[in-house]
Amino acid sequence: MIFTVTGGKPYYLAGLYPVLLAAGAGPVVRWAWTTRVRTALVGAAVALSALVDATLMLPVVPEHMLASTPITAMVADVGETVGWPAFAATVARVADAQPPGTVVLTRNYGEAGALQRFAPRLAVVSGHNSYADWAIPPVTATTAVVTGYDRDQLTGWFASVVPAARIDNGVGLDNQEQGGTVWVCRIPLRPWPELWPEIRHVG
Repeated sequence: MIFTVTGGKPYYLAGLYPVLLAAGAGPVVRWAWTTRVRTALVGAAVALSALVDATLMLPVVPEHMLASTPITAMVADVGETVGWPAFAATVARVADAQPPGTVVLTRNYGEAGALQRFAPRLAVVSGHNSYADWAIPPVTATTAVVTGYDRDQLTGWFASVVPAARIDNGVGLDNQEQGGTVWVCRIPLRPWPELWPEIRHVG
């Protein structure tokens, strides 16, 4: 109940699922084995549950079809991994055109993870959740390629904020990255250690 109210994700409680399944298995099995009808009902319920879970949680629906299904409306996380290679390629193209020592700052850990997976040569940082504890930009970094933020927020941190590219996952799926701007930000208005408490955020 607490996780539902606070916007927690289903996998936050994954460690409790085996305990709950074990607690319910005995009563369900005793009930089901009473008659063939009950056995059939439990079997049908398990099969239907497996089918729904596989459709919602596993990549069985092709990316180019996701936008025309209700899957991402039901489980938003499914759409958040779509277009990561294209996202990483776009950001890397912008970063490669910048001077040595450029860092890449992302608003969320999903973007940071995508970049570390598909463009590992980039120096990626993010202030999102515990990702903020992994690294902060060195004080010598005067240029940052930034994703996930709007101009108004960035102009409070940098002297120059210039749009450099637009994110397109290529399948028309609306997720957190789709249509977003890749910014080139130069000259931090304060040293990174002073900016970092404002950049880091939980959510």
